[in-house]
Amino acid sequence: FAWTEASGATITSAPGKVTITDICQEGGSRLLKPRSSGVRLQVYPTPASNDLTIDAAGMGGDVLRWGLTSSLGQEVLTGRATPDAAGSLRESIDVRSLPAGVYVLTIIARGETTHTTVFIQR
Repeated sequence: FAWTEASGATITSAPGKVTITDICQEGGSRLLKPRSSGVRLQVYPTPASNDLTIDAAGMGGDVLRWGLTSSLGQEVLTGRATPDAAGSLRESIDVRSLPAGVYVLTIIARGETTHTTVFIQR
């Protein structure tokens, strides 16, 4: 998070607890604004039968990591991809060896984690 106009905010801590007060007053400005990584992701096709594609833009020079998890919670595929000089990438994931079903694709890009449900068909 990035602090802006936070002169009135109060932070107190105790073992296992942090309390932040006065960061958003009714009718006032928001004092705590989340940062956006600027990454744009697209996953297609779904359902997939041969390949699942991840398109990413706004990556800078950061590596993208991904993992595909079955509906039973077992990680079945993992990988990483490096963007080009423009900060974009296209990663093709071969899913032909996987049985039909529902999977969760977890993507970690520039400090943000995204979970996307994908379908594999046969």
